[in-house]
Amino acid sequence: MLSFSRRGLMTQPAVLSAEKMKAVIFLFLTAFFLHSNASSLYAEAPNKEGAISPGGLNKSYPLQPGDKISIKIYPEDEFIKGGETEVSSEGTVTLPLIGKVPVVQKTVQEAEHAVAALLEQDYLVDPQVVIEVLKYQSGNFVVLGQVMKPGTYTFKPGAMNVTLLEAISTAGGFSEIANIKKIKIRRKTTGEVLDVNAEEIISGRRPDLLINADDVVHVSESLF
Repeated sequence: MLSFSRRGLMTQPAVLSAEKMKAVIFLFLTAFFLHSNASSLYAEAPNKEGAISPGGLNKSYPLQPGDKISIKIYPEDEFIKGGETEVSSEGTVTLPLIGKVPVVQKTVQEAEHAVAALLEQDYLVDPQVVIEVLKYQSGNFVVLGQVMKPGTYTFKPGAMNVTLLEAISTAGGFSEIANIKKIKIRRKTTGEVLDVNAEEIISGRRPDLLINADDVVHVSESLF
């Protein structure tokens, strides 16, 4: 359709290039995706003490220093007993005979398998281990760079399995000049630095990453 300027001359309406149109659509889908995932981030803890409800075991929860857990071992043995313990600042739990077992950043299910494997080496035949989180230790993560609300955020008890995109959504989402292909995650616990392309996560070409306690996420600025 033709339009007229104030001088009466016919002009063509402004048309976005194909590349700009793709960029606009991509940013819209990104914003929609982040918004739809943000609502469940900070659900309230099951009770004031942070203890999970009966039957509500979260086997995918990554254990953290300070978590109070219950360990049950089957078949029961006079010398090898479970009980209640706390994940140490080193990220371990101590059990009779087998000593310290690293569990930090292992999911509850992975920790169960790790304890069972050690018991099976020398002490029990086909042991079954059940771990229950009695009290969660909350932690913090930091989101910096090109997000709308950079800052430090606190995990709610029992909600430590926050993903990268959820963390960015918590910080208000990407800014208009964010380079979503260049994101760094610094793991304080290990010193590891991960380079992440969020476009690959949003498009489904790679899985989202879990954010650990004390992680620092930095979103780079786009040069164009």
